[in-house]
Amino acid sequence: MGNPNHYSLELPDRCLQLINGLWPTVQQLYEPGRPDAGPLTTTFLVAMAMPIVILPVERLHKPQTGRPRIADDRHLNPDLAAAMAYVISDLELRRTPFFASNTWSYVNWPGYLNIGQRLPPDLCAQLSSDDAYESAASLPSVTWSDALRNALAHGCIAYLNESGFDTMGEQASMLCFLSEKRTRGELPSTHCLRISEEDFKHFLHSWVEWLNGSGLMRLMAAE
Repeated sequence: MGNPNHYSLELPDRCLQLINGLWPTVQQLYEPGRPDAGPLTTTFLVAMAMPIVILPVERLHKPQTGRPRIADDRHLNPDLAAAMAYVISDLELRRTPFFASNTWSYVNWPGYLNIGQRLPPDLCAQLSSDDAYESAASLPSVTWSDALRNALAHGCIAYLNESGFDTMGEQASMLCFLSEKRTRGELPSTHCLRISEEDFKHFLHSWVEWLNGSGLMRLMAAE
């Protein structure tokens, strides 16, 4: 595989090709001795989501610090960097080009959560409420992005069943991404973002399509 000209665009694009090309095979792959747990599609999506989401945000959107950064792709295409800065901002998530209605739900859970234990049933129930879907839609996209990126980077991901509950041993149908929210002088709380596996797969497609449509492909074609 050739060395990418632009990691924060080409690596997500390659990972999306892997999802598209390998999905039928992954649907037939099961954990040995656990056919009841379903195929390894959830694990595959989480693995592919890490470079798809984290690389562009880290290399295009991290704020200025006044000193050189070790991974900064903004100079490669200022238009793409400007598009990222506009979309990942105080803009409501519902107004971003990769948002789809009734897919993300959000709860800001007071206090600590330990991802190594099951999520509280009350939290799981709240994530299924109409209020949680509205909260996600109206969430500042930078809050959504930071929470999703942190959860992927630090492994703070819960597998939930088709009813949205954290039940050990059942087939995973939903993902919950968790990230601590710390505010000076206040007790910490936890950002909790939930989405179904199928909707997350569609989101990854929409995210990469948005990146590809933000000007870089035209720049590379002209080189």
